[in-house]
Amino acid sequence: VCPTSLVGNWNSELGKWLGPKAPHTLTLGSIEPVEAMRRVGMFRQQERASGMVLILSYEMARKYIDEIVRARPGLLICDEAHRLKNDRTATALALDRLHTPRRVLL
Repeated sequence: VCPTSLVGNWNSELGKWLGPKAPHTLTLGSIEPVEAMRRVGMFRQQERASGMVLILSYEMARKYIDEIVRARPGLLICDEAHRLKNDRTATALALDRLHTPRRVLL
């Protein structure tokens, strides 16, 4: 999860650093709601062991949190995590619903 302006950067960095070993990646930055829901659905249907990566903005995380929770991701990484300082914001409350075994705040 990162600011909208960094979704593309995170996607590029995964490809740059992991090359052909990079997992299948879905991005949700500034896209149409129908396409966003399709991608979240794809993420939800994948097996946790497949290693699929969903890179999304804080706004999209808040909007599609119900579907993302159902996907049961194994790792949550939050870039620019200072956005979560106030644990009463809608974004912090939404991300707190994800019961991931691992979390990284940057």
